[in-house]
Amino acid sequence: MKIPKPIVKAISLPLFDLAHSFHVRTQMRELRRLAPAPEETVRAVQLQRLRVLFRHAWENTPFYRRRMDEAGFDRGHIERLEDLKNLPPLTRSDLQESFEEIVSKDIAGRRYKRTGSSGSTGTPVQVLADYDATSAGAAAQWFAWEQAGCDLGTPGLKLWGNPRSDKEFRRPKTRIKNALFNSGLVSQSQLGTPQGYDNLIQTARRMRAEYLYGYSNILYDVALYLESHGQKLEHVRFAFSTAENLQPYMRDKIEQTIGPVYDWYGSCEIPGVAFECPHCRQYHVVDPFVIAETGPENDGYASLILTNLNSFAMPLIRYENQDMIRPGYAPCPVFNWTTFKELSGRVSDILVLDDQTVTMMPSFFGSKLLQDLPGLVRFQVIRSEEKKLDVYLMINSRFSQEQETLIRDYMSRKFGQFNWNIRFVDEIQPSASGKYRIFIDKTKR
Repeated sequence: MKIPKPIVKAISLPLFDLAHSFHVRTQMRELRRLAPAPEETVRAVQLQRLRVLFRHAWENTPFYRRRMDEAGFDRGHIERLEDLKNLPPLTRSDLQESFEEIVSKDIAGRRYKRTGSSGSTGTPVQVLADYDATSAGAAAQWFAWEQAGCDLGTPGLKLWGNPRSDKEFRRPKTRIKNALFNSGLVSQSQLGTPQGYDNLIQTARRMRAEYLYGYSNILYDVALYLESHGQKLEHVRFAFSTAENLQPYMRDKIEQTIGPVYDWYGSCEIPGVAFECPHCRQYHVVDPFVIAETGPENDGYASLILTNLNSFAMPLIRYENQDMIRPGYAPCPVFNWTTFKELSGRVSDILVLDDQTVTMMPSFFGSKLLQDLPGLVRFQVIRSEEKKLDVYLMINSRFSQEQETLIRDYMSRKFGQFNWNIRFVDEIQPSASGKYRIFIDKTKR
């Protein structure tokens, strides 16, 4: 039974806040208020919150007190946003080696949960996330979906999980939450078979789902299945991708088969970072909750350095999470928030060639070449030795000898310094977290 949107907003959301000790309603109102605000207003909000966070970190964490003193911050006071760069970045190794010193001394009086990354960078980490930070992430995501015309309470399907998390999804608490927000759940671990896809299609039709939300590769797989079987999800108007890089070939197929797709970017450490804007099709950082800086550019790419303005249980100030972006900015008719062109992968996805040019593995073949490879379903590159690349290709009936020649010619031109092999496989398995690793560099382990 579908719950009317006004009831979702008036009853379901307050109940959600109450049950989780969240403040999503208040945080969403603030995001709406600051969306059209001048840049100087947004920066003033950031500075005010950063000063509170800085002071808290100096008073309550030995790690930050030591670093702030060494960087010249007087008793944890920061005068300007520009001064933030004087504090050394927080690395994943810091989180591993100095965990106890980064946790706030007043942790016993705070509501938080222990969470962490899946280790896709090769360096798994754990953090203690404040409920306020988790709440801000939920608020930012729902706010981002609003921008695309998907209001709170819009019926939709979440394609999520792996065999380990399926048990959590079956719990009554999860089912009640989904029902209160008109959202359904299909385990992505059950997809990959005709029965699994047919179940998704029937579920979407039964609940008249208007959006699909899931990993980029899962949405892409659904689009391929719908296309190859002449199926259509009649009520679906949007797709929202996350967790993996949304490549141009994925976007094209999803938008041809399902509908407009908008990307969402966050992580276990900082759940709400940036969203793809429907007005300018760039990424906007959620500036009221996050400060985003970039490291030095390398061949057009730069690493992200993030400060979570809601993390007090375990402050994350100038955190290098090893994600990469393409910096850039074009005016947006709606937002004056920090903007970048695209997400480009992880530091661990970088392959530096002999001439010092950089190849980002999520775009290994490049969007232009991929347009000429309609038979390529998925690929994975494994670097097993310093100068050896194994390229695994999952193909369909549209793949031709001509397409294979294009790939071999490209590999010879671009990666002639490597001993490379092309291997055709029936399937490429996702990692335990459900994500597909496009590049695995075994030489860095």
